[in-house]
Amino acid sequence: MRVAVCVLLLIPSLYAEDPLPSTKLGWLVHFTPQEQLADTRLQFRAGRALQRLADPSLETRDQAEQDLVALGSAVLPQLAEILEAEPAPELRFRLLRVLDSFWRQPPAAAFPERWEEHPLRDNGAYQIEATGEVGPFEGRYRVLDADSQEVYAFDGHSQQSWCVRAEVLYLTEFHSMSSGCSVAAIDLADGALLWRAQLAGLGRIAHSKYSNSVNLIEAEGELAVFGNEAAGRYYEVLASEDGRQLFHMLVP
Repeated sequence: MRVAVCVLLLIPSLYAEDPLPSTKLGWLVHFTPQEQLADTRLQFRAGRALQRLADPSLETRDQAEQDLVALGSAVLPQLAEILEAEPAPELRFRLLRVLDSFWRQPPAAAFPERWEEHPLRDNGAYQIEATGEVGPFEGRYRVLDADSQEVYAFDGHSQQSWCVRAEVLYLTEFHSMSSGCSVAAIDLADGALLWRAQLAGLGRIAHSKYSNSVNLIEAEGELAVFGNEAAGRYYEVLASEDGRQLFHMLVP
């Protein structure tokens, strides 16, 4: 009996100090169609299930957790509200398990364009243009400010994806016929490299003929990378300030 009690006490601790619940919630909201989040019928059912998570019966609590998972990310607004109120450890443990079950579901179905080979590009307040012919393997671009003055130039290719936030250019660096990708952050005020991060991606891949496309967007203040390689897909979240990995998942 003592062993059983110890196990029950230790299992919630696995989730008790989860460092990223708010980040995960923000990303899930970003990946969820707004009409699903606003579906009052689903929110009503979610509220009922959340109430049952506090039921004295273990069987009822287990069923409520399963119901929440089945309802999908429409429960996010209420789930976020309860997590922010610092619930008891056992309830927090269950809520974070529900959150993780959503987090493992790939967002490809909701946003298929992010996995396409056509590169997504957001120039922010700048203009980014090719300085000559740009192909799938090489080319050159320049960055112009609001006065059409060149502030930065870089070598690249036609499949690169980038986004600009404030005065920072976030740029994917990869070969369209090789596995892997890195992301670089460049300060457009002086052209300095702020950081460069190698993505986890698919890991080591042995290949001969290959294809690789990578899209990059900014969302919730961080960077989301959508990799679509011949051997599989992945998405990865990087912190915009230093490039550290916040999340990584292989996508079926």
